[in-house]
Amino acid sequence: WLSRPEFKAALEGHPAVLSQLLKMDVETNTEELLMLFDRLSHDSGSGGSVEIFSLVEAIVLTNGTARSSEVFDVKYLVRALRRDLGGQMDSLKREIASYQ
Repeated sequence: WLSRPEFKAALEGHPAVLSQLLKMDVETNTEELLMLFDRLSHDSGSGGSVEIFSLVEAIVLTNGTARSSEVFDVKYLVRALRRDLGGQMDSLKREIASYQ
């Protein structure tokens, strides 16, 4: 699962995500992707989070020309970004705790 802040941070901090989508002929931008995320999170009933696979599938289906291997590539990229962000969050938490 992915929260909106995590997704936004991934999009803003890793321009490769949008570049990969453009390679797949998915013409979009951060604002449109966040609106899609909001629609999915509203429908998921999971407190503002969206399942990564559902998000990737929705992104790709907005254009309809991607192959399954491309869907896998984006799914893998989003998961890697989430792990990276999780590690950064853990580091920040430890750093903040050391000041208290």
